[in-house]
Amino acid sequence: MPTEEELRSRVLAGAEFLDLHDPGWATRISREVRVASTHECLLAQLYGRYRTGFEKYKLTETESIARGFRADSRELEQKHQAINKYYSLLNQAWEVEVAKKSRPVVPGRLGLL
Repeated sequence: MPTEEELRSRVLAGAEFLDLHDPGWATRISREVRVASTHECLLAQLYGRYRTGFEKYKLTETESIARGFRADSRELEQKHQAINKYYSLLNQAWEVEVAKKSRPVVPGRLGLL
């Protein structure tokens, strides 16, 4: 199973990908991200269904996994506890990225003029 840091790194890669291809994406996430759900995962919340977002960007399965948009069951060896932890860590990492990206920038904070 990937480490928590590896999963966070994947989500960061996915967030950077979306920043480049769909600026403002985080402001359109209205529910808790549930990577295991094709209706509540990040791509589904942005594009209606996971598959729609997957096809929009012509992602491969490997690219989708590398960007934290989905989990790879082969990494888990089908162990129920590992699967739950894997999805939980991906969900938490996406929640952090959504919160960071959807906060408005306030002039004067963080040295901004």
